[in-house]
Amino acid sequence: MAFLKSMAVVLVAVNLVSPPATVAQTKITDKVPPFTLAYFVGEWTFDWTLPESPFGPAGDFVGKETFRLLEPGRVPDHVPGHPDVPAALIPKEPKSLQVVESWLDAVGPSGPTKTRAVLTYDPVSGKAARYEIDRTGAVLAKEGTITGDLGGIYSFTWETAPFQRSGHRLRLRGRTAAFSPRNFREFVQYSVDDAEFVTYGQPWYRKAEE
Repeated sequence: MAFLKSMAVVLVAVNLVSPPATVAQTKITDKVPPFTLAYFVGEWTFDWTLPESPFGPAGDFVGKETFRLLEPGRVPDHVPGHPDVPAALIPKEPKSLQVVESWLDAVGPSGPTKTRAVLTYDPVSGKAARYEIDRTGAVLAKEGTITGDLGGIYSFTWETAPFQRSGHRLRLRGRTAAFSPRNFREFVQYSVDDAEFVTYGQPWYRKAEE
């Protein structure tokens, strides 16, 4: 009995100094905090296991992509060894528009590659687009919307128009999901000659230490 009494005293003391943790509850009327492209600014490393496809052989595709903010209407500066960004890809309006540019350095099954990209986002309409420029100057447009939830996860859901590659009619679609301030992931699918979409991999991006 003395043991039970002493345990009761301990439990009471613990409750006095350590009140139970509370979890903030969200309501259906709560607003999702706005997303900003400043999330991407900095250097990110990535690893991508590519399947064999009309885009090339299977294998690991690893490297880094560096992002920086860009004023709407301003053409990005030249980055040595990378293709230049066409001025036509840089919109000036609407005033709410956000823009980031990036350059990618990677090594894959077909060897090293260096590309450029521009990502635009209008937080008013939610519309977003990523324009990727390869070493030949060809542009691939990924267009869609950015949405978020009260859990803090934001997604850029996008797709491309059909394009030709290796004698096939191809399409890409996917979702770029920002899970945390230092991690986002791509969920990419492709279609060949209007067949069903199949997975093209799910690369992780991790922010480099500053």
